[in-house]
Amino acid sequence: MSEQADPSPTSRLEQMKRLARHKWQAFLVLVLVALLLGAVLSYLARVVFVQDDVSRRPRVAVVVPKDSLIGQSIVRGLTVFVAEHNQQQLRQRGTPIELVEFDETAEAAQRIAQDARIVGVVGYTQPGLLEQAARQLQARKLPIVTIQSLDKPLEGVTSMSINGAEQGRFVGNYARNIAQQRLMYVIRQSGHEFDAMVESFTSLYARFETPVRESWTVESGGPADAQDQTIDKAAQAIGKLGVGSVFVAADPPVAARIIHRLRASGNAVDFFGPAQLATQAFSSAAAKLGGREASLQTHGIVAATPVLFDTANQRAQTFQTAFQRQYGSMPD
Repeated sequence: MSEQADPSPTSRLEQMKRLARHKWQAFLVLVLVALLLGAVLSYLARVVFVQDDVSRRPRVAVVVPKDSLIGQSIVRGLTVFVAEHNQQQLRQRGTPIELVEFDETAEAAQRIAQDARIVGVVGYTQPGLLEQAARQLQARKLPIVTIQSLDKPLEGVTSMSINGAEQGRFVGNYARNIAQQRLMYVIRQSGHEFDAMVESFTSLYARFETPVRESWTVESGGPADAQDQTIDKAAQAIGKLGVGSVFVAADPPVAARIIHRLRASGNAVDFFGPAQLATQAFSSAAAKLGGREASLQTHGIVAATPVLFDTANQRAQTFQTAFQRQYGSMPD
């Protein structure tokens, strides 16, 4: 019986090479299958998540006066922000949100409370309606973010503005101690939202022994003729000296009328004011009243503002660029 010879070293080497090739081929097949399976699962997950989010995505309610300039500005800003947020969330398979607009009425809060998909509220420009909404939405613990300045805390409400007292104090200190304006008048609009602002402004001037010389109040919601009479009365009194400065504490449309009529009367005074004078609503109202002269009438106004885009961070700069690209104007 013949004895079988051991394979030569060359034969064993060939067998090992073939075995290695089979292992690498099997490994590559497994890798390709895993990649293909991952791609399919990723596609299916993306389709499922996107479809679910369209019908179930959380909502943010924006509550602003219908057809108002300030409301338009808020909605535009939120539209830009939500679009950027949703793009980022879709890239990261996160949760996009949906923006839902409500007219600022007494019924808005009740409608919001009944929508289970709403997770937060932005807006409210009227103090009374804001307080009412804060009470009605406490049961659902819905947070409210408002552009209003709050002179007293409201549960569940966050303000994006410095409050009226702080604005009055800041503008007063700048006017009195930086701009060295010693002769100061005040023209204000009625309403408790301006009380703390005017009080802090006049108190600061009194502390530096240069009290405000005279003050006038324009009634909120009154006839335009009656408001103009008050403004003209102030213009006549200021014109007797022809110098000095005026602190204007009023909503954008009323503030624009005050400045327009004082400029038209020939008074070469300087104007100081709160954040309302740094809004697109004020600029639009001034342009409507002043026409070609609007830029001259509003030149040199000093106003408090919570945001200066020139010195803001990169995220704010990116938002400003996106807003300008979409709407062709500066955000408030």
